[in-house]
Amino acid sequence: MEIKVGTLACISHEFKDVLGNKPGTIGVCYEVYKIRERGTARPGYAFIFPNGSYNSFSLDNVREMLCVIGDTNFRYRFLSFMELENNFRAGQFDWLKQLPVLSYSETIPGIKLSELFGRLEFEF
Repeated sequence: MEIKVGTLACISHEFKDVLGNKPGTIGVCYEVYKIRERGTARPGYAFIFPNGSYNSFSLDNVREMLCVIGDTNFRYRFLSFMELENNFRAGQFDWLKQLPVLSYSETIPGIKLSELFGRLEFEF
C-alpha cells in the first residue's frame, strides 16, 4: 500500500510504547519526503499521533513499528515543526483523538478495517 499524506497507521502490538502512545494508537502521515544518504534517496514518512507526538520513519521503520491501515481525505502541507505544533494546539488534528485504539486482532496485516472506518466521519 502506498503511504501518502493522509495515510493512517497504528502502532504495532510488538512495541510497548512509541512516543508515549500505546500499541494500537492511530496516527496520520503529515509529510512524505526524501531521506538522502550516500548519493541515494529513499522515502521517509512523518506521522503525528493523538497525544501530539510526531516522528519520521523510513519504510523499514514503518514496516517494523506501524501497521498501515489506509488512506483518508486528510491533506496537510508541512512547512515547519513549529507550525505543526501550533496547528496541533489549534485543533487541526483533534479528529485523531476520536479514533479508537485498535486491539491486536484489528492490527493483523490484511485484516479489513473498512467497516470500522466507514462509520467514522470527519471534517477536514
